[in-house]
Order: sequence, then C-alpha cells, then structure tokens
Amino acid sequence: MDKYVKLYKQFWIDWKNYTGKSNLNDFWNTVLCHLIFQFVLGFIIGLIGVPAITSIVSLVLFVPMLALGARRLNDVGEKPTYLLWLLLPLVGWIFVVLKWVK
Repeated sequence: MDKYVKLYKQFWIDWKNYTGKSNLNDFWNTVLCHLIFQFVLGFIIGLIGVPAITSIVSLVLFVPMLALGARRLNDVGEKPTYLLWLLLPLVGWIFVVLKWVK
C-alpha cells in the first residue's frame, strides 16, 4: 500500500514534467491509483451536485495524466506528440494505449 501512495505522491509532484521517463509498472500502478481517486472524488462531487466544480476538477485531474502519458511515451522511445492521437475518439485511444503498453 505504501508503494502506491509513494507513486501517487510522485505523480502529483511531477505534474508538469513532460520530459522524464516512466516505466511500465509504475505507469499502470499510478493510472490505477488515479482512476480510483477520480472515482471517489467524482462520487463526492456528484453528491454535492455543482456542475462547475466537476468541470474544474476534471481539468485539474487531466493535466497531470497528460504529463504521465508523455513520460511513458518517452520511455518507449516515442515523441510525446503522440498524445494528440487522443483527440480521435476510439482509434486514437487504442493507438496511444498500445504505445503505452509497449
């Protein structure tokens, strides 16, 4: 459990670092922690019922994930500009996830 807390803490410390590297295990463990955190936070915000807060929180949670994704792409030898594929609905996401799994 302590490992996941350290990984997630490092995730938030490196939220603006797009040039480093992230190995496969750390990347997916951090993504798992982030999804759980997002789910719990979304549930709490849903109980409050203020749509403006939901939009702001979504943006705040999305930016560090872009940095983590860029670091993972650096680790597999790809350019972080591959994240632009995420703008394409299904095909782009599949393409980027396959690069992350590499």
